[in-house]
Amino acid sequence: MLPAVLARLHSLSAADVSLYPQREAGERLVANFLGIAPEQVLLTNGMDEALSLVFTSYLGPKDELLFADPTFVMYPRWARLLGRSGAPAVGRRSGAPDRRFPGSHSPRTRVIAIANPNNPTGLAASRVELLKIAESARMRRS
Repeated sequence: MLPAVLARLHSLSAADVSLYPQREAGERLVANFLGIAPEQVLLTNGMDEALSLVFTSYLGPKDELLFADPTFVMYPRWARLLGRSGAPAVGRRSGAPDRRFPGSHSPRTRVIAIANPNNPTGLAASRVELLKIAESARMRRS
């Protein structure tokens, strides 16, 4: 490791490395770059925080989270932690959604979580496949 890097690491206190930075300034920078309002940007301290915020915001006690199987381990784990129903949807062995996936949700489905590319398989759903899933969910809610 470079001596300058080691020196900087040795100069940090426990508080320096244990606190997350304030995200508002970063959200303003991203919003300005994208030409949108800062309220439309949410930067999180990792995917776990993002999932926690989405799932607690959109899933009520009787609501369902739909995901491919296998997929990112945190989708079903967060559902269990929050006491929500987590339902693996029909999917290929790869974990990527297949043509039956859009019809897999129920009236209780409030969140459809799709890792794209899928984790752990690395396979990706196409834009067309993702749009079919989104359209199917929108039509089901109408």
